[in-house]
Amino acid sequence: MAPTAQCLAAAKHLMAVAIVIKMCASKPRPPTAKVALEARKAVLAMVEQADQQHADSARAMTLLMEWSREMKRLFGEATATGTCTNCADQTPLAEHCLLCAPCLKQYGREVYIKPLLKSMKFRRKKWKDDGDPRGDEGFDITLESMHTERCALTGMPMATAPCSHWQMSPERRNEARGYTTDNVCYVILELNHANQMTPAKVDFAFTSFSGYQPYEGQRGLCYYSDMRMYSRKGDWRVSLERLNSALGYTDANTVLVCQKFNVTDRSASRHAPPTAGGVWSRAKVETVRTFMKNARMQRGLDVNGTA
Repeated sequence: MAPTAQCLAAAKHLMAVAIVIKMCASKPRPPTAKVALEARKAVLAMVEQADQQHADSARAMTLLMEWSREMKRLFGEATATGTCTNCADQTPLAEHCLLCAPCLKQYGREVYIKPLLKSMKFRRKKWKDDGDPRGDEGFDITLESMHTERCALTGMPMATAPCSHWQMSPERRNEARGYTTDNVCYVILELNHANQMTPAKVDFAFTSFSGYQPYEGQRGLCYYSDMRMYSRKGDWRVSLERLNSALGYTDANTVLVCQKFNVTDRSASRHAPPTAGGVWSRAKVETVRTFMKNARMQRGLDVNGTA
């Protein structure tokens, strides 16, 4: 489906919900089939008009945003309390939605997790088709087993939304094995890449160094973590990084970082802010460092991990 068709299909769904809410705002009973049919006709007429007037995907995206705002405005005129369509509780509904806040959070989490599960199944099938022993292991991962909230490497809470910081990502503890519940853990996307991170490496990177040294230029230090970088093969090899991924490799936009901190967020899109997603920044490194140090202090350990 082309980007334009995707945007219009999403807009159709949003406006259908908005119009039904508008029509039923003053009625004590659920929407009837007649009301739903009227809403559908109105939406189809709007989409047909949009198809004629707005053919390019950029304009369709703008139209989708306008219709989303209109749906939010219509919902604001309706009652803020109703019956959740998932749990059937009489509760305040989430913003411009027919679900209560807990159900909406659970729904959003499942929407994020299901593609991860599908990706693991696809990779196992590819291994099996290629004769890789990792494809012969039984796949026993389920949506329920993936409901973990903290990163296995740092202990930080993970997000379940695309184009966000600290996204949840599956990682195999042993790369020689496949995707099984005893071999898969979940880490933040920033720490999941081909040059695998381990608890020891994460501990060394985030707790052995602190503070920014005001040297002229970088002087061989990683721009994000202040760690000493090396030109030879190893865990802390020097790598080029763009501060703004939407721009090119210019003098003002390029820095040197450890290869461990140079990752790609494949969930990002050109419509997302350039600073959002699974890429690193100096502020994010300090966030992880502070979180891990505070966690150690709560356990009665010093910053170096000793009692």
